[in-house]
Parts: sequence; C-alpha cells; structure tokens
Amino acid sequence: MAQAPAAAPQTIAESAPDPRRWLILTIILAAPLLAIFDQFVVNVAIATVQCDLRASFGQIQLVVAGYALAYAILLITGGRLGDSWGRKRTFMLGLGGFTLTSACCGLAPTPEVLIIARIIQGCAAALMTPQTLAIIRVTFPRRELSTAFAIYGMILGLSGILGQVLGGLLLRADLFGLSWRPIFLINLPIGVAATVAAAFLLREGRAPGARGLDLGGVALATPGLFLLVFPLVVGSDQGWPLWSWLCLVAALPILALFVAFERHLAGRGGSPLLELRLFQNRTFVLGLLTQLLLYSANAGYFLTLALYLQLGLRFTPLHAGLTFAPDAVGFFIAATLSARLIPRFGSRVLLAGVCLRMLGLGLVIAAAARLGEGATATALIPGVFLQGFGSGSVSAPLLGYVLGGLPGRDAGSASGLLTTMQQIAGALGVAIIGLIFFTLLARGAAGVADGLLPALRQELTATALTQGEREAALGDFRDCARDRAAERDTTNVPTSCTRPTLADTNTATGPLNNALTVASARGYASAFVGAVGVAIGVLALAAGCLAAMPRRQTAPLD
Repeated sequence: MAQAPAAAPQTIAESAPDPRRWLILTIILAAPLLAIFDQFVVNVAIATVQCDLRASFGQIQLVVAGYALAYAILLITGGRLGDSWGRKRTFMLGLGGFTLTSACCGLAPTPEVLIIARIIQGCAAALMTPQTLAIIRVTFPRRELSTAFAIYGMILGLSGILGQVLGGLLLRADLFGLSWRPIFLINLPIGVAATVAAAFLLREGRAPGARGLDLGGVALATPGLFLLVFPLVVGSDQGWPLWSWLCLVAALPILALFVAFERHLAGRGGSPLLELRLFQNRTFVLGLLTQLLLYSANAGYFLTLALYLQLGLRFTPLHAGLTFAPDAVGFFIAATLSARLIPRFGSRVLLAGVCLRMLGLGLVIAAAARLGEGATATALIPGVFLQGFGSGSVSAPLLGYVLGGLPGRDAGSASGLLTTMQQIAGALGVAIIGLIFFTLLARGAAGVADGLLPALRQELTATALTQGEREAALGDFRDCARDRAAERDTTNVPTSCTRPTLADTNTATGPLNNALTVASARGYASAFVGAVGVAIGVLALAAGCLAAMPRRQTAPLD
C-alpha cells in the first residue's frame, strides 16, 4: 500500500491546490451518501423488517432511533477527533466501520443483533461524515469552494431521496430472495471501494494547534446530547411520557456546564471540543439557526408526506418512493445552478430557495386539500418538484456559504457542529410536526366519519340488515375510524375494528370497509395539510434568518 505523506497542518493552497482534489472529492462524498441513505432507506423497509424478524414495535423503533441517536450525539466528537488525530485516519476508521456494520445489519438474524449493529453503524457515520466537510474546506482554493460545497449539498439532498426511491425498488425486486437485506448490503461495494481509494489518495492532515481530544468536553457533551436527542427520537412515538420531559429538562444544565467547561479550557489555552469563537461569526450563527429551521421543516415534510402516501392513499413503498423522484430532479437542477449563482448573488440565492420551497409545499397541500382521497402522484408532481428545486437552491450551498467564511483550523469543529444541528433539527421536526400531524389525525377522525355517515346509511339501506343492525353498524364504523386514527402503531388493530359488523362474513362488510378506507384517506389528507402548514411557517422563520445574513461572504486566509 502506498504511504501517505506525513501528517501536517492543512491550509487552503491558493497557489498550488492539490491536482487530485476533484478525485478526492468523489471519494469522500461516499460518507454523506451512505450516512444519509441509511437513515431514509430504513423508513421505507421498516414494515417488512418488522414482519420478517417478528420484531415488536419497541424493537423496530430502536432500529431507526438507535442509528439516529448515535449519529447525532457523536458528530461534534467525530469532527474534533479528525482535527486532532488526523482527518484521513478518522475518515477511514469511520468508513471501514460503517461498511462492516452494514454487513452485520444485512445479515442480522434477530432484532437484537440488528439494533446493536445499527447503533454501531451510527457511531461510525459520526466519525466519517464531519471529515468530508473539513477535507473540502482545507483542500479546495477559495474560488472553487462554492462549487465543491454545492456538490456536497447535492449529494446530501439526493441521498435522502435515493433512500426513498431505491429502497422501494430493492424491496420490489426481492434480490436473491433476500427481502429487505439488500438495503444494507448495497453499501458494501461502495464502502470497500471508497476505503481502498482513500488509503491511496487522501493526505493526512490535522488542525493547526490541535493538541489531542478534549475528553472532559466529550464526557459532558455526550450525555447532554443524549438527553436532548433521545426523547425527541423516541418520546413522540410513546406519547411523550414523563421520562421524556425529565430528559429534556436534565439536558439543559449538562449542556450549560459543557459550554462553561469549554470556555474555561479555551481560556487556559487548551484545545476545546467546541470552538466557542465560532459564535462570534454572525454568518455562522445565522447559518446554524437556518440549519435548525430548514432541516426541522424538511424532516416534518418528508415524514408526513410518506404517511399520507402510504397510509392515507395506500401507495406501495415503490409508488410512494417514485412520488418523491421529482423532488430529487428539482434538487439536482437547482444544486447545479447554485454553484454558479452563489458567487454572483450571494445569500439572495439562499433566500430565493426558501421562498420557492414554501411555494412548492403550498402547491402540495393545495392538491391534497382539493383532492383528498382522490389525490394522485401526478397531481402532486408540480409542488414536489418545486419544493425540491427550492431545497436544492438553499440546502446545497448553505453549508459552503457558512464554512467558507471560517478559517481552516476551525473546519472540523464547525463541521461537527453543523452536522449535529442537522440531526437535532431532523429529530425536532419529526417530534413536533409529527406530533401535530397525529394530533390532527386523531382529533379530526370523528368529524370525518360523521361526514360519511349519511351516504353510508343510504348504502346500507340496500342490504338485508334491519334498522337496528344498520345503526349498530354505523356506530361500529365511527368507533373504528376514530380508534384507528388514534393508534400510533399501525400494525395494531383496535378492538372496535374487530366487532362482528366488520367481520368478513357480514353483509355490511363491503360498504363499511370502503367507507373506512375513504375516512382514513380524508383524515390523513387533512392532517397532512395542517402539519405541512406548520412546516411552511418554520421555513418563513428560516427566510428571516437568511434575510439578516450578509449578502456576500469572503473566505479568510488560513
């Protein structure tokens, strides 16, 4: 194996940039591609995984939450570890670990093995992902940073959509009779190829002045972030029990102590886990807030649209995944254009992107509100495409715009903090917008059912049921529609839905089940409209942050 050059502080080489930098970019982009893909692809396959492994609802929650939790709480540590231990080493350790645990996930014989593998996989993702941003920041000259970061943002956005689309295709294909397992095994050739290429092509580099990992900061940041993220990821699915609120309250003093410790360490001339001087940069602070708002709205939108498509409109995973495809197309086009537009128009491009996202979401919910249970993928395409185009205009270049104004010595710390904010925002968006969605769904179910009663009563008149039996059947229909909407675990069948009037042998079964299908679709459509309306409001706040951001950002010399 070829030997990499000796470790040395990396700076942006304006006069003699690395001639292999675009090839290096191709290699390191494997990290965000795999990390984000594996977050989204599991959501598509989760019902199949649960059935195949006979997992409980709690276990299947941990398959999703274990990865997200480990990934979120270790990103800052992973970014700083690259600064001190070496970005190439940390990248290869994370990528190699991610590839190995992907194999363990794909071969998992039990839910317990899959949960453990997913947690370790999240830890590996937290090691490799921040290195991508840091390596870009110190490898490319200033004139090329906007293009490199736009490509990074493009991969970041497309990998999420790819998880939805490719996940559905892999499930439909059932390769070699492996069912859901290829969604993890597909990572192996990419991970192996990128690890080998990184060993030969990446140069080792550390942040100037980094003197080892801040173990005290790690000891405080890890439990603080755990107590913050864990209830956001798991608590909402369990109805926000008391322990979830206690965790959130306990996180505040621990994170405050972490900040105080970091300030004390920096004052003594130490190398803190989090560089607090980052918060003296106005663009960085506004960018961090914008990240929080954008990714909260994004996570809430994708969650509620997936629920509306698959549970409301009864789309198959493949059909639902393909409905997201116009989003990916719009994102790709806009991300490509943004690399050219940002140097000319600066933050105005970002602001325009958020406004286009709001317009796109408005078109999507207008179609859902107008068509309800009759909505089709075709009717949603214009809004989905415009939402993706707006997202590509802001999400792709935002990280580069923020990091481009920071010195290279802060690249690891800033990258870890920005990616951590993405994960916290995603958990927050799912928790809050998801809570709003399910609350609207449950509260609106009775009203939706009542609206269908007159037509259903008329339809039951043509059956052999007596007047009393018809009224009993209508009552059972209303109870079932209400209870099913309030059930968070869609694999559970409420008791009210197993009453004799809804049994397969009953003459009223056909009309009642048809009405239940319509009630479900209308309820999900109404809840989707309300929840995404909140997401639009969140995006309006993000637009305010971008309006306050300096129009142009000049990268400092390192």
